[in-house]
Amino acid sequence: MTMPMLPGRRVVVTGVGAVLAAGMLVAGPSANAESADAADAAQNGAVANTRYTAKWNIRLTVNRRTHRIRARGEITDTTRNKRVRVAVQSRVQRKDGRRWVTVYTGPRVERWEHAVSDTGLRGCARGKTYRGVYNFNYNRGMKRFTKVTRAVTC
Repeated sequence: MTMPMLPGRRVVVTGVGAVLAAGMLVAGPSANAESADAADAAQNGAVANTRYTAKWNIRLTVNRRTHRIRARGEITDTTRNKRVRVAVQSRVQRKDGRRWVTVYTGPRVERWEHAVSDTGLRGCARGKTYRGVYNFNYNRGMKRFTKVTRAVTC
């Protein structure tokens, strides 16, 4: 936003401070309580809109020689200046006709900033098709998503 400050001069104000600075420039030093409350509300709104971000990694490992399968899911919080709870649960599903049936479930792991869930090495039937399914949560469950690996044959 561009506002006249002095005759012949202009100042450009952007970002969260724009509302605060604009209020001070317009109202001057004799700003009333209403404009101060509006400025506080604008700043608190910006703080409340902090973006929560996370990185995730999924892996489905199959050993066809020993007929073993393992699903491992990992999530790491990448939000700046904030500690966030993250959670992950990994599952192995087998194709049964047209539907997928869960055969192994790893623990649901909830930690600060980094969590790993692993089903461990489990047996798989020769010639059957499997996939890994991973449920991720961060920001105390406010953000959640599910990822699925490609199907593999044991």
